[in-house]
Amino acid sequence: MKKPQGNWTDLFRVFRMALDPRKLWLAFRGIVTSLVLVGLLLAMLASIFHAQGVRFATQEATAAASEARMLQARAYAAANKGTGAPEPVVLDTDVWGAVRKGRLGDAVRATGTFTALLFTSALGDGVEALAGEKPRRGSPVYAFLNSEALTGASLALVLIFLVMLLVWSYYGTAIMRVAAVEYALGERIEVRSATAYAWRKHHSVYGAPLGLLAAMCLLAVGVLVGGLIGWNILVIGVGLFGVLAAAVVAGVVQDKARSLAAGLGAGALMMVLTVLVCVWLIDHDWRIPYVGEVVLGVLSPLAFVAGLLMIVMGVWLVFGAVLMVGALCSSDGDAFDAWSRSFHYLFTHPWHYVWYAGVACAHGAACLAFVYVVRVAAEWATLWPLATGMLGKFEVVYHYMVGGPTLGPSSGGERVLAFFLMADRLLLDLVFLSFVVAYSATAKTVLYFLMRRASDGTPISEVHLEPRDRELLYPTAAETEA
Repeated sequence: MKKPQGNWTDLFRVFRMALDPRKLWLAFRGIVTSLVLVGLLLAMLASIFHAQGVRFATQEATAAASEARMLQARAYAAANKGTGAPEPVVLDTDVWGAVRKGRLGDAVRATGTFTALLFTSALGDGVEALAGEKPRRGSPVYAFLNSEALTGASLALVLIFLVMLLVWSYYGTAIMRVAAVEYALGERIEVRSATAYAWRKHHSVYGAPLGLLAAMCLLAVGVLVGGLIGWNILVIGVGLFGVLAAAVVAGVVQDKARSLAAGLGAGALMMVLTVLVCVWLIDHDWRIPYVGEVVLGVLSPLAFVAGLLMIVMGVWLVFGAVLMVGALCSSDGDAFDAWSRSFHYLFTHPWHYVWYAGVACAHGAACLAFVYVVRVAAEWATLWPLATGMLGKFEVVYHYMVGGPTLGPSSGGERVLAFFLMADRLLLDLVFLSFVVAYSATAKTVLYFLMRRASDGTPISEVHLEPRDRELLYPTAAETEA
């Protein structure tokens, strides 16, 4: 690869760099791992909700489809009467029932149905809660917390976010590590070396954004506590006193009895008593008038400062996460180093960031559109000769390839053919998505190097090399140093 220029024109190298089979293979592995883990997560949630008997409001919309499938199941049972053949259809969202009957296809469909119903119902309940169409105790927040769909969707999104963060803090770091060495030195390291480096930096990669997110949550909790002070300062005071008293009692009991279990038990008992007292005060509406409002008014400037900090951290998290990972992939630093570099680069040269990101997005849109056209052309270039070879059964081949409904009764051989055609089409989609991921990770790496050079003048060629990488890339220099 030619020596990089160190300016925005280097972003036009990303397309060729992203075509590296090593990056595509890492991206493919990450996509497959993400799909499997997210699918298992949603399947478990569907099983839990089904076992609890939770029914969503939008579930009636699938009643006609469920009835049709029931008729199909009864017809199958009548056709196989006396043969002991199992019923092939599992209705609704019973994922575990499908798995027990060995119907993995039905399990996948049930997971998809559950996911669609969950988020559709959550969207409807969320609109109602925000609009106050069905107020409960006059509070949209109360309506949100008492919606099973919203609670389940929120839990699913949080778990999916954590799964994706853990998966791509490994595979994404490995791709960016390969891109960093290639862009800086014009050399390609082994996949094994990149994955080992990603595993060593794994905790720092996901720890950096999670640390910012945790700081934002702590600030939000602080503002929430301020609101509770204005609501009932007596309950808040009793609660804080109870927590401190529980800690003191637990320590004293542990010292006297010389038993950790006794200390924990005493502390837990004090916490229970504190909660009971707070509940009693709330039920009897005991409060100190004016004091809470006055205290909250005095502390309100701090609440606005906390809100401003949350906005700054949010901008830092959204736009600086790329720079955090780039710092960890190119230098042997930790999460604190990633925070320092990303904050400095982002907020001292924001217009450089906007320009580089704009060029990368424009060039990426053109490249991805071209690759997608190639993917569609490859599908149709396969479809026409294949349909001709099947003596004009174009409609049959097309419907099987796109996973459409079968055209009339089908034989076992046609079902096998349909499976392989749909699998081939899915493979094409996965290859395209792999290129999207590889291009995105490579562009982010180049963007970090350009921001680093614009901010502190660090040469593009400066990149950290592991001892094994140095030995493989520069064996003579490594022997001289030894």
